[in-house]
Amino acid sequence: MNQANTPHPPAPSGDSRILLVIAGLLLILGGLGCGGGLATWMMITWQMMQHPGAPVQFTPEELAHTPPNMIMMAILYAGFGLGLAWLGVGCILTRRWAWKLALSAGWLWVLLVVTGVIAYAFIIPQFVQNLTALASTTVPSGGSSPSPTFGGPSLQMFFILLGVLIVVMFYLAPAIALIIVFGLKSTRVTCEFRDPTPRWTDAVPVPVLVLWLLFVTTAFGLVALAPGYWGLVPFTVKVDPRVSVPIWMLVLIALVLASRDLAAMRMRGWWLSLAIVICGGAAGAIMMQHIDPMLAYQNASIPEEQKKKMIEMATNISYWIIPAVSSVLITCYVFWLRRFFAPAPKPGVL
Repeated sequence: MNQANTPHPPAPSGDSRILLVIAGLLLILGGLGCGGGLATWMMITWQMMQHPGAPVQFTPEELAHTPPNMIMMAILYAGFGLGLAWLGVGCILTRRWAWKLALSAGWLWVLLVVTGVIAYAFIIPQFVQNLTALASTTVPSGGSSPSPTFGGPSLQMFFILLGVLIVVMFYLAPAIALIIVFGLKSTRVTCEFRDPTPRWTDAVPVPVLVLWLLFVTTAFGLVALAPGYWGLVPFTVKVDPRVSVPIWMLVLIALVLASRDLAAMRMRGWWLSLAIVICGGAAGAIMMQHIDPMLAYQNASIPEEQKKKMIEMATNISYWIIPAVSSVLITCYVFWLRRFFAPAPKPGVL
């Protein structure tokens, strides 16, 4: 029989073409949402700059750095928006790389949220201690200790934890949706049937693609936000930009090389990934020992009493624990990925 007249294999049962189109449209809308959020943020910031009576005031020094910050955020939002839109178009066209990258993005989302929750759980007891001490200072001399009423620290912390849980579930919802939709066998079979051309993602397991996506987005973030950390160096705080820029360039090169090797399933990529995660976690922990996140509230035009309570509640918090614990968890994940880089057995060898 002539091969040219061979009938095309039948379409797989349970075709997920419509589901992929819907998921792709939602991803495109998510990309447009990044642009909408950026536009809203820029308009609010511009209004703050133009009106002296705005809720947040800028000092002359901060005002000088505001336009570059807006440009950096514009690049960051635009990049993520285009990435989501590109992934959505791939889903609509049922490309076989699209379902795998979308599934990997869902698992990366879960990994980051779960890692953040575990890391922040280590500093919650410190917030509880500060909240208890803050409540005790409001008791008049000779008065009794505050009871766990609606305004007491115990119930306040309960509502804080409840709010955190709701926020976590809200952030996890899109990731779980991605995992459910693109984890279906019918989704994979549909993309492989409609896009028979082999892609580079075929040879990369989903867990490795999760780390690849993490490094790619981190490298893009370093480029987009470069002016913001030119004067910072890993393991230190403020230095001359002539010293920090070459170091950050080496970090960027390491991320690019690791991403390329992970995409090619080279063993060198695994070693580079291990070094990046360990060194990055150590650098972040050391830098957080010298940075006070509550300084952002110093110039905020909110009631002084409320500002004082917020600062006191966040005083003496070991923020360095967050990058340290996150690095340990991701390092464990990288160690677990080692199994995917094992050399294939030679023929004839048991």
